[in-house]
This record gives sequence, structure tokens and C-alpha cells, in this order.
Amino acid sequence: MSTPKPLVTLNGLHVCIAVKNLDTSIEWYCQVLGFNVLQQKNFPELSARMVYLESQGVEIELVESKNIKSFERSAPPIAHLGIQGISQLSFRVNDLSTTMEQLKGFAIDILFGPVDAQELKLKAIFIRDNEGNIIEFIERY
Repeated sequence: MSTPKPLVTLNGLHVCIAVKNLDTSIEWYCQVLGFNVLQQKNFPELSARMVYLESQGVEIELVESKNIKSFERSAPPIAHLGIQGISQLSFRVNDLSTTMEQLKGFAIDILFGPVDAQELKLKAIFIRDNEGNIIEFIERY
């Protein structure tokens, strides 16, 4: 069976996360994960603000709006998959042990893991960001 030709050319990754507090989220993503601010814009007519962050070719857009409704996604391993939509933001890392040590330096608890999924040839951990969004770190081997 042949592989179908893609309909579009994909370049890079971008995700948008709605946040309650843009300033504290910018600080968290910059300090903890090493992102840098690319662009910021206020939209007073929409009561919204946004920022683009970048690190090592990965971009994240954070958007703050007065209309955001909060909910907390249940913790992994399975319960976090019970709500439709993106369950976690995932990053590939070279050394999961080093990543775990760095997170401890920021007093961030490991939500779940480390897991060694040998059949998938990966190790993973899950944490929450400053607003409760789940982030997964994966080391492939």
C-alpha cells in the first residue's frame, strides 16, 4: 500500500493556549521552559491580549481574554483523556532524567511518571503548567 501524498506542506509546530493570566504564563514559560517573547499584542476591542513565544523552533501562542472559562483536566494516565480536545502539550527531550532534575529546581511536581513504554520506545513524564495545563516530556530511545 502506498503512502498518500499530503494535501498541504507542514512546517513546524504552533499551539494556542487560552490562559487566565497572560503575564504569569509568559513568566512561567520563559523561566521554566526557556521560551522567549517574539510578539505581543493587545486587542482592547475584544478585551484580549496575546503573545507568541518561541524556543528551539517551537512556537506557543498564549491568549488571555475576559471570556475564558476555566476547568481542570484530570491527571494522567487515563482520566485526562476523558474530555474532547487536546489532552496535553508534548515536548521531546534528549534526557528525561536531566529534565526531571531541572523541573525539581523550579519546585514543579511530576504529575505522572516516569513511565517507560518499551513497546513505544519512549520514556515520559507529565507535569502541569502554572495554569493547570498538562505538559508531557518524552525521551525516545
